[in-house]
Amino acid sequence: PLADVFQYAVQIADALAKAHAAGIIHRDIKPGNVMVTGDGLVKVVDFGLAKVQPGSVHAGNDAPTLELTGARVVLGTVAYMSPEQATGDPLDARSDIFSFGVLLFEMIGGRRPFEGKTTIEVLRQLLAPEAVAVEARLPRAPADLVRIVSRALAKDREQRFGSIDEMRHALRAAHASAL
Repeated sequence: PLADVFQYAVQIADALAKAHAAGIIHRDIKPGNVMVTGDGLVKVVDFGLAKVQPGSVHAGNDAPTLELTGARVVLGTVAYMSPEQATGDPLDARSDIFSFGVLLFEMIGGRRPFEGKTTIEVLRQLLAPEAVAVEARLPRAPADLVRIVSRALAKDREQRFGSIDEMRHALRAAHASAL
């Protein structure tokens, strides 16, 4: 139900905002990493692929670290990763925004925006320059929510929300106007 979509989406955005404020990029936002308790509390879990952004307060040199992945190594779940993650480019918080957009699309429409029988087919769609036709594929969704998903799924990260806080604000406004 749409009320649940908004309730869960705002809580996911809240969790990502806390991680991003700490300089952490999750890098694997997908349904299996979002848990909902019996009383409707959403938990974003499995930070196993998370990365601390360079320059964040938690990226200091005080403690020894072990780099488990080298430069341009692709990790994550293909159907939910951003184009820049799929190509092994440097990531920032906007990569999580894209993945959250994929998750939100699936929450609304019951299917993912990038689908295929093979990983290569999914990657081909993900890396194609064409935008996802969100409005055509989610015809029953409120226009404000469609705009949020479309912006989150922009292939060019410069066209996405600048921060998860900005996306969270848009979700709250869309929820208020849908009531």
